[in-house]
Amino acid sequence: KTGKALMLAAALMPTALMSSLTYTYDAWVNAFSMLGISYLLMEWMDRDRKISYKNVSIFTVAFVLASLPKPVYIPMIILACFFPKEKFRTKKESSIFRGAVFLVMLLMLSTFMLPAISNPQSMGGDARGGDTSVAGQLSNIFSHPLFYTKLLLKSISDTFFGFVFGSEGMSRMGHFMVIDRTVPAVILFMYTIMGATKRDYRKGLKVWEKGLAVFVSFGIMCLIWTALYLSYTPVGAGQINGVQGRYYFPVTILLFMAFRSKNLINDIPDHIHTVIVSGGSLFILLPVIYNTIIVQTFQQSIKISFVTYNVQQRMSEIRR
Repeated sequence: KTGKALMLAAALMPTALMSSLTYTYDAWVNAFSMLGISYLLMEWMDRDRKISYKNVSIFTVAFVLASLPKPVYIPMIILACFFPKEKFRTKKESSIFRGAVFLVMLLMLSTFMLPAISNPQSMGGDARGGDTSVAGQLSNIFSHPLFYTKLLLKSISDTFFGFVFGSEGMSRMGHFMVIDRTVPAVILFMYTIMGATKRDYRKGLKVWEKGLAVFVSFGIMCLIWTALYLSYTPVGAGQINGVQGRYYFPVTILLFMAFRSKNLINDIPDHIHTVIVSGGSLFILLPVIYNTIIVQTFQQSIKISFVTYNVQQRMSEIRR
């Protein structure tokens, strides 16, 4: 009922599309995150209707499935604990529901936190990151909490715009060259954020609810950076290695919805609005595909053909 254009634009960004075409779990995480957020917002914002346990089951399962490959997204589940009280029929129903959601989150957290806490020595780091050790890095963080807090906040602030709007977060297609489409992306998402509210659906998030969404999004960002600091960064390093803009995709949707205003009404007919959003997305996507994949693949094919021809000529000369 809300946010369709915003999710369409995000799903057609080069980074999201590349993730869906490659053999990684990013497509799984992104798809189930968007499904969970869709049902969460539908229940959250439709205050006139009592809670639907079918919808609740769908977004809970979706968030759980999205968190299985990457546990850093588990805190998104806790947003369901803050449904408006008018959504529930009785106070008892409200308490049972919030308790069940909180229990699901705790069970999910226990699947990866308990092993690390009970036996940190068994948690080795990623060898690709260098001299890594989860146990050693945890000890370093607890020994220098102010140093790590400063490093964490600086890392998030320095990359925030690029990871949310910029090339690193929106238009990077894996290992291919980066094509900067930041300005068109900012324009497109500002349009979708400001034009996301239809006149017949003006029930937006309250200020404290928007603040909660931003807070949870920020918490997930901290978890993303911390996870890579523990597993992919040498112990005691003054930077955090391995964090990529594509990891922000699930929380980006939440952030964009939090900054939507119900006072900005979109009266553009749906079919025209969809054409604008789709056209803007393709204006970003197609040049990136052409420059990063088609052109590079053609150039690489020419180089391979040239090398093959030279090798064949040299072999012919040797045989003669």
